[in-house]
Amino acid sequence: MFAMVTTQTTLIKSATLRARLGGISEMTLWRRMRDPENPLPQPIKINGGSVRFWRVSDVEAWLARVASLPAYMPGASMPNAPHVTGKRPSV
Repeated sequence: MFAMVTTQTTLIKSATLRARLGGISEMTLWRRMRDPENPLPQPIKINGGSVRFWRVSDVEAWLARVASLPAYMPGASMPNAPHVTGKRPSV
């Protein structure tokens, strides 16, 4: 007799992922995917790339990895990355 082994992969859409990451914007999600040191896993693209899904297991592994870092700041190692200070730049 053979045992049937099934694996279930849970997928979440962009809006769910952004909410899970603290309500971040689409632009912040894009930046996290391109962070040179700790990139967010790439999505699975469906329907020609117009619909994106992330594997929950990949996201949880990424969260565990960045949570173990001393002070995770996306883009911190990028010298030309824009930083929001809450102040307008002086002209």
